[in-house]
Amino acid sequence: MLAGVADPLAAGLRDARARTLLLVQDLDDGQWIGPRLPIVNPLLWEVGHLGWFQEFWTLRHARGRPPELPDGDALYDSAKVAHDTRWDLPLLTRPAVLAYLERVLGAALETLGTAPDRAAYFHRLALFHEDMHDEAFTYTRQTLGYRAPAFPAGRPAPAGGPLPGDVEVPGGPLLLGATRDEPFVFDRRPMGTASKTTTAAGVSLPIVDSIATPPSPQGVPLHERLK
Repeated sequence: MLAGVADPLAAGLRDARARTLLLVQDLDDGQWIGPRLPIVNPLLWEVGHLGWFQEFWTLRHARGRPPELPDGDALYDSAKVAHDTRWDLPLLTRPAVLAYLERVLGAALETLGTAPDRAAYFHRLALFHEDMHDEAFTYTRQTLGYRAPAFPAGRPAPAGGPLPGDVEVPGGPLLLGATRDEPFVFDRRPMGTASKTTTAAGVSLPIVDSIATPPSPQGVPLHERLK
């Protein structure tokens, strides 16, 4: 990545990492392990998995670099590490895993926009993967009864309330799947090679209460950052 050039993807990667840290750093060491449950991960494992995933795809897979952690695959590869064993593994300590995240992000940012992945597909993969785990950190905190994270104050919510009437949805072909001109598509998302014919319908508009969405730590709401 060229020094001094503003890159929205680099900003997004930094922003996702800032949100990750906001969601976990205020918790103590015991909360980073937590109880063994089938619906959540130990945070100490999940934070390390974030760094491993980013390193694996942006540096190892895309650029052939050797792994930084000699036993990283055995510890943090979610496709190979059974869920119930994640509490028992010899994981990196909390300071070590945070330092690992910082090193991997720095190395990933240095390679952003360079060959052989100039389109930065794997950087986007790492970004959206981290966003999904930030959602997991949020519901883990709620599931385990931890206090709410201290998000920075959001912008005032706009005036809200019910919308009157119905909306008419016209019938016609509906493309299912992705198109090949999209800059990023998950590997499990099918290409839109077929369409489905829909019929016209009337939909009643729901009553929507206006809720202020907490901004990301750098002040950019997630839905705006991912446009």
